[in-house]
Amino acid sequence: LVHTLHDHYLLCPRGTMFRRGRNCERRCAECRLYALPKKRPAGQVDAVVGVSRYILERHLDFGYFADTPVKGIIPNSYQVRPAVPPQGAPSLPIRFGYLGQIHPNKGIEVLLQAVTRLPEGAWHLKIAGRGFTAYERHLRAGYGGKPAIEFLGHVEAEALLRQTDVLVAPSFLSETFGRVVIEAYAHGVPVIASNRGAMPELVEMGRTGYSMDPSHPDHLAIKMRSFIEDPAMIESMRARCLEKAKGFLPADVVGRYLEVYREARNRRYAA
Repeated sequence: LVHTLHDHYLLCPRGTMFRRGRNCERRCAECRLYALPKKRPAGQVDAVVGVSRYILERHLDFGYFADTPVKGIIPNSYQVRPAVPPQGAPSLPIRFGYLGQIHPNKGIEVLLQAVTRLPEGAWHLKIAGRGFTAYERHLRAGYGGKPAIEFLGHVEAEALLRQTDVLVAPSFLSETFGRVVIEAYAHGVPVIASNRGAMPELVEMGRTGYSMDPSHPDHLAIKMRSFIEDPAMIESMRARCLEKAKGFLPADVVGRYLEVYREARNRRYAA
């Protein structure tokens, strides 16, 4: 039996390990009670796979899968429909994009605060996604009047990424993977991503993008400003993003799972 870890559902009834605006460093009594019946079955699998190093180590830290003989890290897969990536260095304004749920824990307000620290006329920001209606109204009331900021509502990921030079993923959550990052890479779009959870595993600093601390809008603004001051950097990162995206193609991911199954089978027969 191979168990794949996509989120925190063994540890937390919400599956997020996030409460009252903060990532949980330890489990509360509710989560411990919820997780107790799951611990023994988790120890009876032949192999365990995490979609990121972060999610696998998180479960190991809480005592799960300690005796599981085969442990691996295999990311989720993504394959973009055939598209021609943009050519040449972009010119100002740099087109920044956000793609995801409109929710306070996704760091959108940090992003909006950061762009107000950038030189006027040097940037444009498109925000794609839907979420909590009241929160979205709050954001639109505070920032929707600025012509360089567009709230698009729900749009297909590919439609946004074709119009984006740099994607920003400033989540406060300790995300267990970060699909939006590999979606961007598949379109040749570098990413400025939160340094929480699994996000840093996906970003090659200075090659496919940058990590940032979502607690500090100034930190994000500095990373965004680097692309404004040197737009040619985007062009140099595109090829690296496209190359990195190849590691998430379905055929590659399936091959890695087959290797895990083979190792688990061989160990069981050898026992």
